[in-house]
Amino acid sequence: TQPDGSPSVIKAAEILKNAAKGKPVTIDWTFKKLNGQDFLSRLSISRFKLKGEIYCQFSIVDITEEAKSAETNISLEMVIEQAADPVFITGVDGILRYVNNALLETTGFRREELMGQSFGVILGDETDGEELWGIRHTLMEKQYWSGNINLKGRKNQMVEVISTIT
Repeated sequence: TQPDGSPSVIKAAEILKNAAKGKPVTIDWTFKKLNGQDFLSRLSISRFKLKGEIYCQFSIVDITEEAKSAETNISLEMVIEQAADPVFITGVDGILRYVNNALLETTGFRREELMGQSFGVILGDETDGEELWGIRHTLMEKQYWSGNINLKGRKNQMVEVISTIT
């Protein structure tokens, strides 16, 4: 049985028919190792002509770890999205890359208003440069910062939240 639930024999016939027609094929496929253990792979098949002869090239890449990592990322994203506390993720440049629903509810912003903006958009005016430098310095030392911080809402209302920044 393949990752999409279809029987291997039926799926293989469909894939080979498409490859024979000259359509490049790339699909996730479950193979068995010699020890009988299944492993997930990415199978690519392409047809080409060489000196008048038609050949098919098969490429098989083990993607077991990649699939596990993707599953973990999805799980982590679900946890963060369902968190009751505001969460935002920035790059080292301070540009917002992700905000969860709790942050949107707390500030009143819509996701599209924040994504790609500097995190200063949601940082309260009471946060002074010295405090920001302290937070940045702590993070540069691979430590976490914890304390109260003011978030600025869409209508400039201030909301004090207890924060941990890592």
